[in-house]
Amino acid sequence: MHRLIVIQSQWGIQFELALSTLLLTITSSEINDKVQNGHRHHDRTTPETAIELGGAVMIRAILIDDEPLAIQVLERKLEETGAYDIVATFHSELEWKAEVYELQYDVAFVDIRLVGSNGLDVVREMQATNKESLYVFVTAYEEYAVNAFEMNVLDYIMKPVSMSRLQKTTERIHHAQELRVIKATEKDVRGLNINLFQEFTVYYENELVHWKTSKVKELFAYLLTDRNQYVERDMMIEALWPGEDYQKSKRHLHTCMYHLRKKLKSIGFDHAITFLDKRYLLQIETSTDVDKWKEALDHLHKQPDSVEQFDRLLAVYKGKYLERDDYEWAKERMQAYHFHMISVMMKMKKYFIDREQLEQASQCLFVLMKDDPYSEDLVQEMMDILKRMGRRADAVSLYEGFSARLQNDLQLKPSARLRAFFKRI
Repeated sequence: MHRLIVIQSQWGIQFELALSTLLLTITSSEINDKVQNGHRHHDRTTPETAIELGGAVMIRAILIDDEPLAIQVLERKLEETGAYDIVATFHSELEWKAEVYELQYDVAFVDIRLVGSNGLDVVREMQATNKESLYVFVTAYEEYAVNAFEMNVLDYIMKPVSMSRLQKTTERIHHAQELRVIKATEKDVRGLNINLFQEFTVYYENELVHWKTSKVKELFAYLLTDRNQYVERDMMIEALWPGEDYQKSKRHLHTCMYHLRKKLKSIGFDHAITFLDKRYLLQIETSTDVDKWKEALDHLHKQPDSVEQFDRLLAVYKGKYLERDDYEWAKERMQAYHFHMISVMMKMKKYFIDREQLEQASQCLFVLMKDDPYSEDLVQEMMDILKRMGRRADAVSLYEGFSARLQNDLQLKPSARLRAFFKRI
């Protein structure tokens, strides 16, 4: 989907510029190089739920104009086409700048002359923060056409804007929409591998994804925890920048969000993040190791004797949730997941022992001992299973290692009960 900004000035009644014909020669690849998402000032739809008319997605429009009447006229004409959703209007460059990191738009219609501003400079700044969006100049001055074309804008429309001319621009925007969808479907998102257990890592096509800053990485991890659900902006600020100045933290969030969107787009997830009513939504068609863990748990609940799902469960649970990243906001979830895993391992241990599936029982005990390395009960159970499996040497080695750990870490010796059990093996 493509979004629209409209910027006009107070000048304006002239003639159509022939340069629009020249601009129509821009190649499809050039058009396709300009699409991104951002913040909506008056959100009514999201890219994922946008209204479709005649097979085309509604073009999201933002209007910026220092002349209120000019905004009203262009807004009316855009709405008359039936192709646009006007989501925001601004009366100055400063108003637009205040929302720069949260704007979501497809195309910018920009007048050359704004009071106190130059439209060319405004578009350059827009392109710097939103390189993939499309831009159209709406102006009464033809002398800037060459400069505009060099900036790789989508179109150049002369005032007064006729409906027939506006329709040509709309068709070009729809064409750019189609190209973006084709390009997006060509991406192999199956090459994305996200791990949250033990340490947060993201791989794309077997290459580790690097982040602009550690906070950008943390922001992605935070959004992943509530993927496909709207998360309040202020909750995110409090979680990622606890106790810091609100306005400063808000700016940090906007900057990190910009870099995150840019990174996600580079690995095939354009428009993955939506902003609506002070809430962010992350939508990514992929599964993390947490998703695979939950699936394995569900299968084991229905079919506890499934060795395949049991092995899968152990394979994906490499450690506590985001343990090495030490995110304060993740600790409650980390403990909840780990408690659930330990509970499952306790139940599965008993299930396997009762059925003499000693190899699987020992795997459960290994997980439990890793969680509680000083538990004599667990060590005794493991020694007993190893003996029953004919692995007495391993049982002896386990006892000796446990004794050394107690002495080195706690300056303690095994209890009389465990020593007596050891003598019997």
